[in-house]
Amino acid sequence: MAAVGELLREHLAGDERTWVASARDLAQGRFRQRADLFDRENRFPTENYDDLRAAGLLGLTVPREFGGLGANAVTYVGVLSEISKGCAATGLTFNMHCAIVDFLTQIASEEQKRRYFGEIVADGAILASIPSEPASSFRDVFK
Repeated sequence: MAAVGELLREHLAGDERTWVASARDLAQGRFRQRADLFDRENRFPTENYDDLRAAGLLGLTVPREFGGLGANAVTYVGVLSEISKGCAATGLTFNMHCAIVDFLTQIASEEQKRRYFGEIVADGAILASIPSEPASSFRDVFK
């Protein structure tokens, strides 16, 4: 069976390969160096998100018509895979961010898409779902 990297090389265009390579570089450098710190301190990988923001990868799955990169599913999986190899916490939370982008793509109004996708692309906003955030959800209220 071919390795994931080989499959990606066969199915990705130039820009898509660049995004996966950018994720790989971040993950094998800075993310890998910080991963143990985030685990030990049990905290959000803020520094890694600063790097993802600077690389433009927070808008990976934001549709092009809203200023994002508009990556397809194969490219997304390639980027996520590379990020996760360097820091599992960053991979997990990046997946949550992209899942909410996908959710909004499917159900949000055009006005909501302009607002939220604009915040991601222009400001580097990170999205999360209400149930995933202990201080903001009802998940622990009804124990």
